[in-house]
Amino acid sequence: MPDNEQKEKSFLEKVREIDEKERLQELEEQASRAKLNAEKERREREAYAKKLEQERIALMKAKQGIVSQEEIPPAEPAVQKKYTVKEKISNFFYHYKIAVIIGVLAVALSFFLIHDFVSRVDPDIIVMIIKQDDFLMNNTDAVASALEKYCADYNNDGKIKVDVMYSPSYTENSNSAELYYNQAYQTRLVAEFQSDTVVMFIGDEDTCKYLGIDDGSVTADLTELYPGDENAGKLGYMLSGTNFAELIGYDNMPDTYFMGFRYPYDSPTINKKRFENNYNNAIDTWNKFLDENKK
Repeated sequence: MPDNEQKEKSFLEKVREIDEKERLQELEEQASRAKLNAEKERREREAYAKKLEQERIALMKAKQGIVSQEEIPPAEPAVQKKYTVKEKISNFFYHYKIAVIIGVLAVALSFFLIHDFVSRVDPDIIVMIIKQDDFLMNNTDAVASALEKYCADYNNDGKIKVDVMYSPSYTENSNSAELYYNQAYQTRLVAEFQSDTVVMFIGDEDTCKYLGIDDGSVTADLTELYPGDENAGKLGYMLSGTNFAELIGYDNMPDTYFMGFRYPYDSPTINKKRFENNYNNAIDTWNKFLDENKK
């Protein structure tokens, strides 16, 4: 884990920094669009002015008798060429091939989106893994299966589904690929901690300290939910006090890991009512899990 000297910015500072970058990017995009619109309007004004000037010159010539109607040779009658079906089809694709290609792609994209929407199953609960752990990274399906047995159809879509996302707060390797994924993980982690969908998370105390969420402002105090339970802490419920490791096949899972819960709060980016529903669903699932798997 990075020491205090290497940690330049806290988790909450990164959230504010991302918000500021997004606002700056939006302002830059607005300025760019305004510049393009101004250039387009300038060209249109110049073209319109040129057209007016040409019309004025033509009108003056006509008034001065420089060009008379009699001097203008009569137009030759247009010859109507007859095209074969093959030539018509070829001519159509020659003039409209870009539109045809765009149309085909639009239809294909629409079909894909509709198929994805119809076949997609929305999760009833979502669990995020915020601790760097290779076993958990490679066994998110096992974590989902261990909890689905105790999950209900909370969204009433006729199916039960638990999603598990791996987004560690940091990675200890320093090669370029790991640094890229580390940034991607942190970006998603920041986004999810600003949402009202992800309530449950697997982590440990060190990770919460690194993120700056160990002060009780983000996580639910489970000593209040489970009074007298030695496995319940202020940050989460210790997984070592359950059969969780056995259920997912993790033989040497550290004793420091716990299941934490984000406590509902209100903010401009959060629907508090939905957050509270997701929180209650997560606690309900965990209670059912403990009924059968508490040691």
